[in-house]
Amino acid sequence: MLCFLIAISDKLTAQITTPIINANFGTDADIKSNFFDGQNTGNSDDWFKNISGLGESIIDTTGAADIVRGYTTNPASRNYDFSRLMNQMPFSIVNNCVLLDAVFHRDFHGNDSTVFASGGNKNGMNPMDWNCPISQSIPGKNEILDVMAHVRRAGPNMSDSLWLFGGISI
Repeated sequence: MLCFLIAISDKLTAQITTPIINANFGTDADIKSNFFDGQNTGNSDDWFKNISGLGESIIDTTGAADIVRGYTTNPASRNYDFSRLMNQMPFSIVNNCVLLDAVFHRDFHGNDSTVFASGGNKNGMNPMDWNCPISQSIPGKNEILDVMAHVRRAGPNMSDSLWLFGGISI
């Protein structure tokens, strides 16, 4: 499949290593719309809406205030997982771009009952020999907390460049 995609593509770029706005989406290590590279742009899309402007938030934050309030009133709720989908309908045209899909997932963290036991479980071993699952906490350096992905076209047509944006936090 990958060979097929490469064969039909006349240009394929895999990574962005400097802050840039492509397909009206800010790729700059922050998650705020209308904000790029430390300044208010007023018109770029991003994961979440944070300051006013024409840029859109991609992830639906319905109920987010209740989740944050729960963090204060019930600190154990910080360990709960949840998912949110795209704020817009798939194939919506927003800011002259076709938004195909998006997802945000916050994983359960803290003590987890599906952890592979530390020490003896190595990649090169036969999985039948792994000691799992057990219940223990996961070190912060190993725990993936948030995962997000978004696919859009850089224009209103299905022939415009296709972009996949993704992010994780630990």
